[in-house]
Amino acid sequence: MQATISLEKINAQRLCEHILGLDSSILFASIITTSGEEITSASKPSVPVMIGLAPDMRATYTEGANAIVEVFKKGEPLLGELGCIVASYKALKVMIINLGEKINALAILVSTKDLDSENVTYQISRVTRNFV
Repeated sequence: MQATISLEKINAQRLCEHILGLDSSILFASIITTSGEEITSASKPSVPVMIGLAPDMRATYTEGANAIVEVFKKGEPLLGELGCIVASYKALKVMIINLGEKINALAILVSTKDLDSENVTYQISRVTRNFV
């Protein structure tokens, strides 16, 4: 784990559990470093049945999230700090939320389509102040 990470594994796990409790439509939450290393994750009991827990899938998800973040971060010099990326699929919504420079990490959420992205992003940005 990078030395610049100030979000310890215990606090990251608490944050993941808190994120799951924000909205019943959130199925999975993960905290990763900005370099792509997963710190921790949490999921609802139904998620392993839905998507499995194969190590290859974890690697693919982390690589995909990092590729997406890298593409969007290229716009930061012109547009400012990356806040949130939301992707909607047929059955699910995936959100990548920048937790800020102090934390130097990202939260990744998988939810049902009916999640209010703006409200959850706001709630996570407020609560992360307590986890630094």
